[in-house]
Amino acid sequence: MLVNNLTMSTDMFHYDKKERLFTQEASTLQVKPGQLVKTFILVNPKTEKKCYFRYNRALVSHDEIQGWEYKNKELGIHLVIWND
Repeated sequence: MLVNNLTMSTDMFHYDKKERLFTQEASTLQVKPGQLVKTFILVNPKTEKKCYFRYNRALVSHDEIQGWEYKNKELGIHLVIWND
């Protein structure tokens, strides 16, 4: 099932400043099995600024989906949702 947009607080994610990478497990975000989000919109609760991450690719290892990668190409920031 394709979901166009999900808006969430940056507080829901781990952020690696060096790698410029947000991460979180799908179950923590309540993304259901089989659900693919086209765009994640992360909102900083302090500044209320929004950052848009568009689906890039599935992360596959040994024929199993490990997660999904999203990118904000303008800012060079990535987001990974881990398939747990």
